Amino acid sequence: MKLTNIDIKNYRSIDTLSLSVRDGVTSVFVGMNESGKSNILKAINLLASNSKISRKDCRMSADPDQIIDESFVKFIFQMNEDEINEAYKKLKLNVIEPTSGKLIVSLGDKQELSLQDFFNAKGRLQYKANIISEEKTLQYFQLPKTAKIIGEWGYIEKSEINGESKLKKIDDGVEVQASTVDLVELNSIENRSDAWIKPLTPEKLNIIVGGAIIALAKDLLPESLLWNFDPTNILPSEIDIDAFSKNPDSCAPLKSIFMLAGISDLEKDLLGEKILGQHQFKAVLKKVSSAATQYLKNIWRDYKDVRLEITPNGSLMTISVVDDVTDFSFQDRSDGFKRFVSLLLLISAKVKNGEMKDMVLLFDEPEISLHPSGIKNLRDELLRMAQTNAVFIATHSPYMINKKDYDANFVVKKASEITKVYQGSEESRLYEDEVLYSALGASIFEVISEKNILFEGWQDKRIFDLYISGQSKAIRDKFSRVGSCFSQGVKLIKNLTPMFQVANRELLILSDSDKTALQYRDEHNKFHGHGEWITYADIFGNPEYQIPETIEDFYSDEYFLQKISENAVELGIKVNLADITFPEVGKLNFLKSILHKQGIERDLINPFIDSYKLKLVNDCELKNISEKYKNVVDFIKSKIS
Repeated sequence: MKLTNIDIKNYRSIDTLSLSVRDGVTSVFVGMNESGKSNILKAINLLASNSKISRKDCRMSADPDQIIDESFVKFIFQMNEDEINEAYKKLKLNVIEPTSGKLIVSLGDKQELSLQDFFNAKGRLQYKANIISEEKTLQYFQLPKTAKIIGEWGYIEKSEINGESKLKKIDDGVEVQASTVDLVELNSIENRSDAWIKPLTPEKLNIIVGGAIIALAKDLLPESLLWNFDPTNILPSEIDIDAFSKNPDSCAPLKSIFMLAGISDLEKDLLGEKILGQHQFKAVLKKVSSAATQYLKNIWRDYKDVRLEITPNGSLMTISVVDDVTDFSFQDRSDGFKRFVSLLLLISAKVKNGEMKDMVLLFDEPEISLHPSGIKNLRDELLRMAQTNAVFIATHSPYMINKKDYDANFVVKKASEITKVYQGSEESRLYEDEVLYSALGASIFEVISEKNILFEGWQDKRIFDLYISGQSKAIRDKFSRVGSCFSQGVKLIKNLTPMFQVANRELLILSDSDKTALQYRDEHNKFHGHGEWITYADIFGNPEYQIPETIEDFYSDEYFLQKISENAVELGIKVNLADITFPEVGKLNFLKSILHKQGIERDLINPFIDSYKLKLVNDCELKNISEKYKNVVDFIKSKIS
């Protein structure tokens, strides 16, 4: 069961807020202190089974004459096909009908449904935390007023039957206890006139089906966890071996460490190895220490020389953090170290081993006491957690901003004691960064990279990022230290370059090599614009190459043609590609000429090209980029070295 939306109304400082929950995306709420970020997380955490509702959390109006009579947090869920089928099969056991699939209800607009179809349409549910009544309820949605029952159906009024009440089926004469039946097609039974068999109404059908779905869904509600650092949860300097083996939950972070090494049954595996002998026991602890150390290094890359060591010490295990110079217990490490490692062991490790999945994970300023590079490492790990969980972060650090998905960032401000939330957009990344940083009382200039690449458009940057993702670790690491953004076209590049000049940062501009791009490049150079502007003509100036004009010239021929056909089918336009050979460069202009020659209306050609370009970039995989794009990457690499 998937969480799709969250609606908050009159909760603490929040007036009204609606959030969409997207698969695999970590949502980040950024803003100054006291803006209301924590209130958003606390509202979402009402999903937790152990969370308490208090009517004190109902928002207080600044207007003494305004009475707030509605305060809630709603969670909207969508059941998947398997879950809906399971609920249907359970209710189907309590239905009498001559043949499966008989129509039962019309929802209007010629939408006539069988019982199973109706179940499929009812897979959307709402879990409501009512702040005023202090109640939580799982609810199904009402039917439209146009709904009507099709045919002759009835239901059993259970309050009017007794132990002797039975239904006799016409087809085989079998008698069925009325108490076991919910729905009946009246033409399939002999005693349809019994008083306790009532005519089925749309409302009653909705109650019966909704009840069956909720009976299953209540056990599928995800848990929510609002992370708070607790000093009692840090790793101890030593622990009794027997006591821990028999009760691993007595030290949750240490239990996670053993889980990382694949040891889950501690009483059997740990004590068993101890009994076998000291050398065997040491080998197990060495394996566990190595697994934990590698896990921490993979995530917190600043601590490459730090390792975790667990060693036997009589009846105890000693736990130390060791580097090249010192040997410390966790209690002696910095507050930031303890916070980060505790989160990794208590949350991240459980996500990695599958112990935490399909949950709602909430982190309120998890970056406290961390250095900027550590914050970035933590951010990346929180982004990864969203692959199997819904993750929300409240932060006032610019380093926590989700740069992989700007729509996942929300600016939180407070005006007249009411929290307002604004979602990030898909506009120029550089401008959007400045908006987000401004919400934190900071500026993009404080964190902008020393070296940067400005691409002509989003598609150029997307293909570059995709290509780099498939290269060696050395190349990926090299470009990870280089900033990148894109313009909304070659004409707007001049509006972005002054920002890099003010920040005193190096800038490399990459654009197409068509006539328009060359014109703006010449203007940039003429007026001494900031940054070196290169085009594909500069990269492929060698006579052995034809000069690519646009990013579309870097797709493989097979992929380029495949997407033309797909786009034509989707738009209902007939394009004949038989016996047509595309040139190596200038493919997009050549395609336009083909469309024109084949009689495609002029008003349809530009929309076709626009949707085609988007399809090319959105569906592109590494294998669809031609080998000659390596020349682009090599040239840029030489410029930024």
